[in-house]
Amino acid sequence: STCVNDCNEGDGTWPPTYSTREECCSTHHSWSGAGGYVECMGITSSPSASPTAAPSKSPSKSPTDVPTTSPTEPQPTTSPLTSPSKSPSKLPTTSPTISPTTTQPTGSPTPAPVNPQVHATGAGGYVECMGITSSPSASPTAAPSKSPSKSPTDVPTTSPTTTQPTGSPTPAPSKSPSPCLFYTHESTCVNDCNEGDGTWPPTYSTLEECCSNHHFWMGAYEACMDITNPPSISPLPPPTANPTTAQPSKNPSPSPSHSPQPCLFYNDWSGTCINDCNEPQWPPPLYDTLDDCCLAQYIWAGAYETCMGITTEPSRSPTSAPVDTSLFYVDWGTAKCVQNCEVTFGVPCRGINRQSWVLMHEDVKKCCRYHLSYLCPDPDIPCEACTDADISAWTTPITTTNDSLGPFER
Repeated sequence: STCVNDCNEGDGTWPPTYSTREECCSTHHSWSGAGGYVECMGITSSPSASPTAAPSKSPSKSPTDVPTTSPTEPQPTTSPLTSPSKSPSKLPTTSPTISPTTTQPTGSPTPAPVNPQVHATGAGGYVECMGITSSPSASPTAAPSKSPSKSPTDVPTTSPTTTQPTGSPTPAPSKSPSPCLFYTHESTCVNDCNEGDGTWPPTYSTLEECCSNHHFWMGAYEACMDITNPPSISPLPPPTANPTTAQPSKNPSPSPSHSPQPCLFYNDWSGTCINDCNEPQWPPPLYDTLDDCCLAQYIWAGAYETCMGITTEPSRSPTSAPVDTSLFYVDWGTAKCVQNCEVTFGVPCRGINRQSWVLMHEDVKKCCRYHLSYLCPDPDIPCEACTDADISAWTTPITTTNDSLGPFER
């Protein structure tokens, strides 16, 4: 039940030998109780009659089971350090220091606590701090918030828009209003009143809306809308009164020339138009200028600027007039009225319109009234269904004129 050093340990193979009793007891008698560490070390509950004169060179690795009867005097050291410890404690002391650094408070307190906690609920908590009440405001705002909450309220509104459904709903949807609606047919859209019940294919009030939804890929939209190449800026002069020859040439060329001179521009599907005289034999549409080609072939947002090599840095010698970014036009891809500004500015911008046939409007209300009246029937009531733009100024009634009516409301 103990460890001895009587020089009878054998060759040291077994049992293992140790230089101190504490090391031997810790290894072979580590348990508590009979025959354990306390008994192996000869530890008693009373102090030894002959204590050692110096501390042990091999102190124990674990605390004793019984506290010492002679603890160190509970007095601070008489020789405190003159500089801060290189290894300060990680936890604060339980009582303030007897000798604080200064007797006066610092002259430059911190301006605010670091990472303050959010007020708790209850009296004096977050709700009271924010001034949140349980009853509606006596002076509600006149327009919807520009930054609505991201989650629904806990309690439904006490004043819904309508409390009862309409008293006389229509018995069934109309088969086809007059004039006939447009629907997709082969490579275009037609309005021959043979669209069926309107379930399929979908019907649209304008040719532009139908083409934008069903023929939106490169070249298909122009074919659907029957858009031809823009007229030449420099038309040919009238025919000469004295033609060169009255008869055809006796030696005609065996085949047409590969490309007129100078070379014309065509879309090579690399994001721009080129005029390298190597256009395919099919042939693709050809254009007199790079601008003509980019306008016809790269019509989506940002594509025209890339095709023309226009960067975000302003040109030192601009070639076109400034764009009016306050105007609105309808984007049939989303069925909403959008602003005529670069998409990098965010909603409601949808890109600069560069097509002359797209109708522009001076405000979003007129755009919605003209193109999307089926989404917002009452022009005097602000309507979010037709636009993502700010409608807080949508208050002035529209005077009904031919210009303010949609194409099928006249």
